Amino acid sequence: MTTGINDDNKENIPGRDRFRAQWYKENKPHGFNVQDIRLGGLIMRMTDCRDRLNDFLSGAVGCIPELEEERLPLENPRSRVNNWASTVTADVL
Repeated sequence: MTTGINDDNKENIPGRDRFRAQWYKENKPHGFNVQDIRLGGLIMRMTDCRDRLNDFLSGAVGCIPELEEERLPLENPRSRVNNWASTVTADVL
């Protein structure tokens, strides 16, 4: 019986091969490393989120403090621009 979030560790991201093939058709090959960095970061972020949720579901932690915080507005009132780097994390990028 499964009690948590799916923890199958996939070596490949669904659609990555098609995305890679399209990239190499339309772009210079030496730029794909940036996509690998982005996709790798996404995999690790999802893995950490899964682990945090499983810790909560198993009772290892009583709450998830990140989810208890007040939500930040997507729009920065000073710049009036939706800035991903300022809303994705409270940490400095």
